[in-house]
Amino acid sequence: MNMERKKLGFTLIELLVVIVIIGILATISTATFKQYFGKARDAARNTSVANVTLMIKVDGADRWDDAKYIYDATELQALFSANDYRPPKGENNICYVIMMAPNTDVVGDDNEFAVATWGEETSTELPTDPGVIVDGTSQAITNIMAATIAQADLGCDDNDFDTLWTAFLNAGSIDMGPNGTGPTGGYVYIDGAGVIQPGADAPAL
Repeated sequence: MNMERKKLGFTLIELLVVIVIIGILATISTATFKQYFGKARDAARNTSVANVTLMIKVDGADRWDDAKYIYDATELQALFSANDYRPPKGENNICYVIMMAPNTDVVGDDNEFAVATWGEETSTELPTDPGVIVDGTSQAITNIMAATIAQADLGCDDNDFDTLWTAFLNAGSIDMGPNGTGPTGGYVYIDGAGVIQPGADAPAL
């Protein structure tokens, strides 16, 4: 009796269907992983900003002089070293800047500072500027929140730092800046090696 030999393997249609399904699953997985990675980086940035803010507030808790919350790059690096803290690296278009200024209305204990980071759109702390995370004293945060900052201005060069610095000083209901008797303040930023650098236009402290 003659029997037709059964062919083994898959047809071209079957292979194409499998390839399409694998492609769809890979696309879904990639998008999901990107979202998780973004949230993880966002959580790391939130933690970094909170840690820097806490160290500055604790260091200034017992200070009632004109230099409260006011540091230059060397002094801030020394504060981090004393707390065995390794600053985050400002790299991959993610920036970290610390802005410090006396309140023009009151000397000393009303000095203001803010720590800000940006570079990704995974956070929405500022509704008009996704990716910006801010912490610090209440008036400093109010000033930054009141500022109109275009997303295009949030880069990682001196001009972008100056834009946020100007907003920090002038956008709120209380202007901040040199009070004539104490430090003038300024801003510093953290570079790609995790080293604190003085802002290009920050006054000498």
